[in-house]
Amino acid sequence: MSVELITFVFQSIFIRVLLIDDTIWFIASDIAKALGYKDLAQAVNQHCKEAKSLIYIDQLNKLVQENQELRALDPKTKIIPESDFYRISLKTRKTESETLINYVSKTVIPKIHKRNQKAPTTVPDNIVTYGGVQFLRYEEEYEVRKGKIDTLAFYTKRDSGESGMSLQSLANGCGIALKSLRNLLEEKNIDFFLEGGAKQGNSSADSLITKAKEGATKPADFYLIKTPAIHVVLDIYCERIFRYYAYESRYKNSVHDKNYP
Repeated sequence: MSVELITFVFQSIFIRVLLIDDTIWFIASDIAKALGYKDLAQAVNQHCKEAKSLIYIDQLNKLVQENQELRALDPKTKIIPESDFYRISLKTRKTESETLINYVSKTVIPKIHKRNQKAPTTVPDNIVTYGGVQFLRYEEEYEVRKGKIDTLAFYTKRDSGESGMSLQSLANGCGIALKSLRNLLEEKNIDFFLEGGAKQGNSSADSLITKAKEGATKPADFYLIKTPAIHVVLDIYCERIFRYYAYESRYKNSVHDKNYP
């Protein structure tokens, strides 16, 4: 049995999809969240007939333990098949329902099928190797904010399915300067790493500059890939940063409207 975790972005919300062999399963809480339900667990229990716990993938939990990103999830995390996705979507009258159904049926599912067809013949240029680990680089166009479409670069570890986004793409998606995003990471005391210019006699691996407290080791939240887009942020932080800037934007607009009628 093969298990792959693929992440999509829907209106700044991450939709995680598990591809178990050739079957598509959704992380149930992601779907409920995207649909605007307040009580995610209640919505899943009420409207989904075939929801199963993550442990269902493998009774011995072997495959889950081998996949670093899945290992970070609670084994009791609920997953739902396509039939339950449509079932829970149609049960709500919220405007997000039709938009999400269109997005999943016209974007998510076709891209997964297309990805599978192309997987055996991946273009070598899309594979980046860092520290002996292979990453697959791919680009997708997303409407990161209403009326604004950006091409975002994603990276996925081939062995674990762990995925992230380049810092430059994240800055583009938030509509801010790369420098501003770096300043935010420093302000929030989030460690990240820069690839410094190689000094004479040093390998590029030795020339890494650590933007972290003295004595700190490389955090699990970020990993570095040797590519022009050298900063890669894991998905869990991408969503938080997207939401942070979405809030900041709304706040600034409301203040502007209040002070300048």
